Amino acid sequence: SSTALNDVIQQAMNQGIKIVAFDSIIDLAGAYTMDYDWVDMGERKTQFVMDQIGGKGNVVIVRGVSGAAPDEGIYQGIRNVLDAYPDVNIAAEVIGEADATVTQEALLNILSSLPTIDAVITHCGADSMGAVNAFESMGLDVPLIIGDNTAEFMTWWNAKAADGYVTMSVNSTPSCGSGALWVAVALLNGVEVPQNMFLPFIYINQDQIGDYADLEAGTIASPYMSYDYVVENILK
Repeated sequence: SSTALNDVIQQAMNQGIKIVAFDSIIDLAGAYTMDYDWVDMGERKTQFVMDQIGGKGNVVIVRGVSGAAPDEGIYQGIRNVLDAYPDVNIAAEVIGEADATVTQEALLNILSSLPTIDAVITHCGADSMGAVNAFESMGLDVPLIIGDNTAEFMTWWNAKAADGYVTMSVNSTPSCGSGALWVAVALLNGVEVPQNMFLPFIYINQDQIGDYADLEAGTIASPYMSYDYVVENILK
C-alpha cells in the first residue's frame, strides 16, 4: 500500500529527515518520490509491435504481478495503443507474475488452442524467456516477443538476430537503489531536487544487442547510476 507507512514516515519528516521513496512509491505530501512512467513504457513497446506486424494479427499479452502498480500502468499503456488497431486480435491474456517459469507454464496451457501468434507483448519483468521457452518446447516458430533486458533473453536474442529475428527489449533499472542514494546526497548538499521524479528505463534496440550479449547470467542490463548520472538524467 502506498499509504501503509505514512504515520511513521510523517514522524520522521517532522524531525527534519528527508524521505526518498523509489520503485514502491508512497503517497504522502513532503516525501520525494522516484517512479517509472509505466504507461509510457507500455505504449512504446506496443507501438513497436504494431509497426513490426503492420497493425494487424494475433497477439498475446503477458501481465505482471497481479494488482501491482507496474502491471496496471503497463497494461493501460498496452491497451491505449491496441485500442487504435481494430485489426489486432488479442488472442489471450495470461498472468506471468513477472516470472519466466510462471509465464512459460501459463502459455503452455493455452498455446495449442490459439491461432498463429504474431507477437507476444510481455510485462518486461523477467518473463520473456518464459515466453520463448513455451513456443520452442511446443515446436512452434517464436513470434516477435518483447524482451526484458535479462542476460538470458539478450543472449538468446543475439544468437537469433543472425537469422533475422527482430524485436526490442526494455526493463526497469535494478540500479535505481543507488540512484535514490545519490538523490538523498543531493538533498543534503542543498541541491534543488524535484518532489516527484521519473527513473529511466533501458530500451535496447536491434543495433545495440551486441553490447549486451555477454551479460552475466542472472543479471539485467542497467546503467551505473553515479552521482553525475543522477544529476544529468533524473534531477533535470
